[in-house]
Amino acid sequence: MVSVRNTGLSTENGYTVQLLQTGGVELGWVAGTPIAPQEIIEFTIPWTPTVLGDTEISGKIMWADDDNPGNNETAPFSVTVVDTGVLVAEIGTATTASHYYSPYGTGDQSF
Repeated sequence: MVSVRNTGLSTENGYTVQLLQTGGVELGWVAGTPIAPQEIIEFTIPWTPTVLGDTEISGKIMWADDDNPGNNETAPFSVTVVDTGVLVAEIGTATTASHYYSPYGTGDQSF
């Protein structure tokens, strides 16, 4: 999902919202809808990953009449694409980030 805010003084339209991967590779896009000043609209852009592993994605607005194109792209968001059938278990509430693995060496065993 990409959130778009109109920081201008007029209702705008005629823009597109893109989903990009590292290196500017376009993963998908949707047409923007009219957006009033200070309004925030969330756009869902369909994407089915085809490559496994770590990557970064970002959202970007494309609009020819933009007075401030410097604020049109989100910060990159890191994702890890895993194979179908892989079970990912989260421990905790995801309010803090940790790059340490839990000390469970159970392999294919169940608890």
